[in-house]
Amino acid sequence: MVIGRRVRVYDGDEIVSDDEREVRWGEVRSLRDTQLKKTDLYLITDYPITDEQRDEMQEYRTTLRDLPSNHETANEAADAFPEQPEWMVD
Repeated sequence: MVIGRRVRVYDGDEIVSDDEREVRWGEVRSLRDTQLKKTDLYLITDYPITDEQRDEMQEYRTTLRDLPSNHETANEAADAFPEQPEWMVD
């Protein structure tokens, strides 16, 4: 899950504009909060994942929580938004 900032405008097959849109902190926090809620169940002690997956999930969640404090602008945070673990069910 990433925040898409690229905006391309096409005229047929030709790209006539290729820009990045500005995002606000509210958008970053909203997506971050959604991801944190989706991952809560993976940290239940008897949820059937490996120790390595649990460690990966804890690291993912820490990265999500730290986005606002680790980046000066919402755009920087959006660009650094972490990918969820591949094994995670959507």
